[in-house]
Amino acid sequence: MTRRILAGLALATVTGCETKTGNGLTAPAATTQRGSSPAPTEAVTLREVTVEGFQKALAEQKGKVVLVDVWFLGCAPCVKKFPSFVALHAKYAGEGVTGMSLDIMVSEVAKKERVQEFLAKQNATFPNFILNDTEAAVDAWMDRYQTIPTPALVIYNRNGEYVKTLTEATAEQIEAAVKEQLAK
Repeated sequence: MTRRILAGLALATVTGCETKTGNGLTAPAATTQRGSSPAPTEAVTLREVTVEGFQKALAEQKGKVVLVDVWFLGCAPCVKKFPSFVALHAKYAGEGVTGMSLDIMVSEVAKKERVQEFLAKQNATFPNFILNDTEAAVDAWMDRYQTIPTPALVIYNRNGEYVKTLTEATAEQIEAAVKEQLAK
C-alpha cells in the first residue's frame, strides 16, 4: 500500500494544480460550481470485490474492448483525470467499448460512501469497483498489469485478453490504442 500512496503523491507533486487533465482529453472539471453538476441519467454503483472477483467481472465483458481506470480517491491526479475517463467511455461506448473503474486502495473501503458520492458526481454509469483484498493480492495484480503510477488505464481486447497499460499517455495515444482495438 505504501508503494501506491507514494506513486500517487509523486505524480501529484509533478502535476501540481494544473487544470490540464494530464492525458490531454478535455472534460468537465472534477469539481463543479454549485448547481452546475450534470444530472445522472443512470444509476451509479460501486461494488466491493476481491482481485479474483474483479477478474470475473472483467470476464463478463468479453466481446467488448474494456478500459479499466485504476485509481483511488486519495490520489489527486486520479481525481483530476477521472472526468476524462468518463468522457472517453461516453465517446466510445456505442462502438463496443466499456469503461470500468477500479479503486485499488483497500483502505478506502472504509470511505466507500465518499467514493460512491464522487462517482455519482462524475456520472460514472459504467461498472465501478473497489478492491477489498489482501495487500499482497492487490500488489500482485498491480505488478502484473504495471499500474504504477496511478492513475493508470488498463486495456483489454474483445477476447478479454490484456493488451497494455498506459500510465502517462496523451489523449492521442489513448485514443489510438482504443481505435486499434476497435479495428480488430
